[in-house]
Amino acid sequence: MHKSRSRVNVSTFGKRALLAASATITPVSYMRIKFFQYNSDASPRLSLGKNIERDLMVNLNCPIRLLMEYVRVKANIPVEIDFDLFDEMGNLKHTFDAPVQKMASKILFPKAIYFIVILPKNEIGIVLKPTILINRGSRLNADYVTRIRRQLQHSGRKTAK
Repeated sequence: MHKSRSRVNVSTFGKRALLAASATITPVSYMRIKFFQYNSDASPRLSLGKNIERDLMVNLNCPIRLLMEYVRVKANIPVEIDFDLFDEMGNLKHTFDAPVQKMASKILFPKAIYFIVILPKNEIGIVLKPTILINRGSRLNADYVTRIRRQLQHSGRKTAK
């Protein structure tokens, strides 16, 4: 009794098909970013329903710079304006300080909620008062801005007093 072994014919499937069949699937992990559209003319505060809070789901399995440029486009933030993300505790993520090809999943956590902060600078590069693109009530907004300013001062960035 001779049992024949079934062999995979490489020419039939091709190398790509074999690699695809043997590769493990990377789980998709998402985070949420809540924000108002950036508007240089007006304050990002809620005024007569013009500003609608948006909720953006973002896949973390990509380079951090690609993710941040996608957020820039979706939030309508011009290229010449610096911005960053912060979490619900007010912790800045310093996403633009990370290497360009570093994976976003190494910096940001899945299933977390992040907010956008605009970091305006004057002519000599000093960060002025940060503007957050979310409205969580005046007390919480002021607390977020204070925490962000404190972190910017400790990180070595020049900030206006």
